[in-house]
Order: sequence, then C-alpha cells, then structure tokens
Amino acid sequence: MERGRPAAKKFLQKQTEAVRLAANPPKGTGGHWPEEIALKKIVCLQIGLLLWLLAPAASPAASGVSAGAGKLFLNGEFQVVWDWTQEDQGNGQPRVESIDLRHPRLALTGDLGRFAGFYFRTEILAGDTSGPTPPTTLLDARVDLKPLPWLTVAVGRFAPAWTLYAPADIHDLDTLRFPIMVDPGLSTFNPGRQTGIQANLHFGGNVDLHLGVFNGLDQPDNFSDNDYKKDLLVSVEARLLEQMRVLVGYYIGDLHVNDLSLAPGESVTLPFGQTITNPTNHTLTINGFDLHHESFDFGLSGNLARDRIRVRAEYLHHTASRANTTQVESLGYLLHFGIKPLSRLETLVRYEYWDPATGTANNELIWTTAGLNLALNDHSRLSLDYIFKRETGTNVSQGGNKSHNDEFLAGITVWW
Repeated sequence: MERGRPAAKKFLQKQTEAVRLAANPPKGTGGHWPEEIALKKIVCLQIGLLLWLLAPAASPAASGVSAGAGKLFLNGEFQVVWDWTQEDQGNGQPRVESIDLRHPRLALTGDLGRFAGFYFRTEILAGDTSGPTPPTTLLDARVDLKPLPWLTVAVGRFAPAWTLYAPADIHDLDTLRFPIMVDPGLSTFNPGRQTGIQANLHFGGNVDLHLGVFNGLDQPDNFSDNDYKKDLLVSVEARLLEQMRVLVGYYIGDLHVNDLSLAPGESVTLPFGQTITNPTNHTLTINGFDLHHESFDFGLSGNLARDRIRVRAEYLHHTASRANTTQVESLGYLLHFGIKPLSRLETLVRYEYWDPATGTANNELIWTTAGLNLALNDHSRLSLDYIFKRETGTNVSQGGNKSHNDEFLAGITVWW
C-alpha cells in the first residue's frame, strides 16, 4: 500500500527493527529484555502502524485507505468554546463562565464498492470523570445501499432529513449553537437520531425526495422498538440555483405513553413536548394513553453573490393530539443574514422566535444573535456570537421565565 508517507515509513522501519531486537536480545542480557522494555517497543510499533495508516498522503489526489473491495475515510470535528452568561441579581442568577470541549466526534466512512457503503460516528461525552476513560455514545451507524444511480437507501441509526439544521454537522452550523427550534435542550419536539430506513431518490441532481420509516419518539434511545407504531417522514430538497436550497419536511407518527406516577411537586416532560406537573400534596397517577404527533418544516438557504451574502429562513410547526384534542402546539421561525466583506470573514445577524406551547401565555423565547466567523484555514474557524435574549411574561423570581441572561460565546471549530 504505497501512500507517499516517507516520515511515517521511516518511523515504522525503526520500530520494526526495535521489535526484532526485542524478540532477539543481544548477548549479555541473559537471553531476554526486561519485560517493560519489550512492551514499550511493541506499543511504539502499534503507534507507528496507526500513523502510517492515518497520515495524509503526499499526493493531493490520494484519498482514503484501501481496505478489501473499497476504501475507508476517517473524519472528525470538535469545538472549544468559552461560554459567558450575564448575571441577573434581581432573579438571583449568578454570572456563569465556562470553557467547554464540545462535540468531539470521530466518523468512519466506508466505500464498499459501487453498490454499498457505511457510516459510523461516535462522540466522546465530556464531564464524566467517574471511569478510567471518557465514555462515548454512538451517534450514527448507517449502511447506504445504492442499487440504482438515482436511489440510495439508508438503513440504521442516523438523523432524518427533516430540517435545514437538524441533520447538519457541527462545522456546518452558522453559529456556535443550534437554532432554538431544533435544540434538544430547548425545543419541545425533536425526533433526534432515529433507527429506521430512509430512501433518498435523486432526480436530475437538483431534487431529492426523502421517504423514511423510524422507530419513533417513544423509545428514549431509538435503538429498538417493541410495538407496531412507527414514525413516517416525507421531505423534498431542491437546489434551485447552484448555491440555493429549499427543504420542505413533514414528520408524523403515533406513540403510546405509559402509566405515570408523580410525587408531589414532581414534573416530567413527555417525548412529544408536553410537561406535566403534580400540583397536589399526594402522588398523582396518570393512566397511559395513545398520542398522535405531526410536524411541518419549511426552510430556505442560499449563498449568493459568489458566496458573499448568506441568507437562511426556516419555519417549524408541531402539534401533538390525544383523542382528536390538541395537547401541545409549538411553532418557531428564524431569519438569518450574513455578509462576507473578505473571503475568510463573515459577519452575521440572526433573529429567532420560539413558542414552545401556543396555548400557554408568556412563555415565548426571542433571541437575536450578532456574530462573526473567521476561517483560519480550510479546516478550522474562529467564531464570536453575542445572543440578546428576551423572554415574555414575568420574572423568574415571580415564577415566570423572564430574566437578564444574555450570552456570549467565543470558540474554535475544527474538522477534517
């Protein structure tokens, strides 16, 4: 496997010779090396093999590592972010500052010939130091079947083609945060990653039709299911011009909510977004029930004027109903405008509105972000975002959600 890596090859040759010596110690050593020295040499050999396999080739045209009938590609991304949140003395909220390692991900893509491939991605979970090694979570494990030039069938666990931003990689985001409407920590509805099947039909290279069947929202990890209720996806993605994209998505499904038992004052948020609180001084029992949910999304994005101007607009509407009675309805939208005065510098402004439950008054979130992105090179970016946050209703100290909680983020995103 000739890959044009002279430095890695030289290192490998030296370590191979070292292991040969480890196996055949010279005279005067008693016929063997000390055990720890031999072990170190073997470990060095393994590191050398890894470097040789993963080091970039000298030729720009070379890509991937040959493996049997196809090729393997290793990709990754991560962010280092300084996050500052404003102090609000009136509501008793202190100033928060933290330096976070976010989304450290590794992905392995396999091209197994003409008709098949796979995608496998993990993320190291930060903040858990209880074990000897950082824990990891499986994000994607997908097989791509390509029986016809115009058809790709994805099978496994992955993010459905549902909105502009929900399936996006971290380095493809315009800011250091996901939009409110698809942020798992803020939105009332997000299918997240699902286990299922998605057929992608390609029409002329400009229009893609996505049809999906997934386990659904009632499984916390979405890896397995034990009932006949499934979620369905239909979305259409069209590239009107070279740098302009329109996506229309419809996500629908049914699920069964199991019996609930809540202690006094306890709250629980159900998979479809409704939050139930026990206001009594005794245990509250809620019988299980069937629920229907559906979501509609419309998104538009464009990089215009030779990528000097970037526009994004998206609208999301979600409802969940029980026995034809709406339990929760949410909606949100965003407007985004960016301009690049220089080829590697972008300034942007984004306006977001999110109402997690239209039937509840004074719970809306209205965020305006002013940001700057500086491309350090083709695989790293420095970002500065200031988020002006506004909430409707009463202050947190009075039982509402209104507070002075503006946020500033400065971070570097790296990908390869």
